[in-house]
Amino acid sequence: MASHAPDTGARILSLLLAVLGQAEDSTAIKYLLSFLQEHRQGEFRITRKVYPDITYLNVHALGISFQLEPSASTTKEAERIVTAIDIYNHAPEAFETGAEIASKQQKKSDYGPFPTYPVPLATFRPSATSTPSSAPSPSGTLGIDPSTSGTDLVRALGEPSRKGGGEGPIGRGPAAWMEWTGVLQIQPSTASSSPTDAVPSSQLQSHIEHPGESGRATLDVPIQIMVELGGPGSRGPRRWEADSAGQSVWKVLTLSTPASSE
Repeated sequence: MASHAPDTGARILSLLLAVLGQAEDSTAIKYLLSFLQEHRQGEFRITRKVYPDITYLNVHALGISFQLEPSASTTKEAERIVTAIDIYNHAPEAFETGAEIASKQQKKSDYGPFPTYPVPLATFRPSATSTPSSAPSPSGTLGIDPSTSGTDLVRALGEPSRKGGGEGPIGRGPAAWMEWTGVLQIQPSTASSSPTDAVPSSQLQSHIEHPGESGRATLDVPIQIMVELGGPGSRGPRRWEADSAGQSVWKVLTLSTPASSE
């Protein structure tokens, strides 16, 4: 893994958030992919999977994909915007059956890991309605990397507002997953470091500007974070025990715009 400048984490978070609400041909997507390619040698290709209600743009070489759905602000079916971003963990611990699945992945030469870590979610604040009042306060500090576990996520983000999955065997439905709804705080200067349309314009009306700890204004970006866990501990009747899901590393990280913010 390549070494990165100290502010790379904040930059990648800003670029990821900038893509939400943008069209497939937006500068925001091109800028993000260009930034990721700088941290991984080699070419990449984008594959499209189109369904009646959703389009997937998969960039396997960079470990990322985008979900596009029709915009609520237009009646044109062809105008779809990014509603979610999936980041994939290719660490061996994320695979559910070890060598068998890992071997299959290795045969796909166009599959690669996400190029830059950590992905910082240290500025996440859960919404008051999504977290039980009895739940302990989250630590508020987390930089996601390939070894981040379920326990790390709950300790930093708090108890999830929703969770599920993992009931069936491998290949039948998703593994255990957790979801949080809240806001991510970003610095305006960081958010505006990309091209003009590479800002989360679909969410600007929902931003709340207020002074941060440094005295500088911050922007609150509404966000939904969903994490699917990997490894054998993410399935079965004991999946939610501390030594199961708690020790499982993440497999897929999804960042999306909450329905109420679209």
